[in-house]
Amino acid sequence: LVLLYLYAYWYGVRLIARVQGAWLQSLLFLMVHLFALSAIINMGVVLGMLPTKGLTLPFMSYGGSSLIATSILFGILIRAELELDQKITC
Repeated sequence: LVLLYLYAYWYGVRLIARVQGAWLQSLLFLMVHLFALSAIINMGVVLGMLPTKGLTLPFMSYGGSSLIATSILFGILIRAELELDQKITC
């Protein structure tokens, strides 16, 4: 599971490096790191290394609003990559 989260983070960082435009890069940077930070904090709480904060583990923890927000976040990332791929191939 940790490897899947690392892959998702790597996917986002790779996408940030490919995108042109400061505004879009900033938006994607914040979204990717929000995802990674919430996963790191949740894993730290589960391992007993951090105090409890109430953050959910993205895509895994029970809660509808967290799942919807994370799905929207990755939908925006995938859409940004599709737009980038269309600009390159055209």
